[in-house]
Amino acid sequence: MGIFYIYHLPGRKIGCTSNPQRRFMEYRQEGYKGSIEVIQRLNCSVKQAGDVEWLLAKRFGYHPGFHYSKTWAKRIYK
Repeated sequence: MGIFYIYHLPGRKIGCTSNPQRRFMEYRQEGYKGSIEVIQRLNCSVKQAGDVEWLLAKRFGYHPGFHYSKTWAKRIYK
């Protein structure tokens, strides 16, 4: 269980992170200049957070991309 944030980069993607400040700074450093909106705060498992991310990505019309739990696992096991 943990705290996860589902965010929206309008016209680009829906994403999930456990550290929005760090993630948003990364987007800015990559040159993204648009708005970044936290659309949901979740207290759940990493798999549940990824499932919500996918559901919202599909609802907003974006390709769901990698499941957040896979991204999380890569970060943990580096």
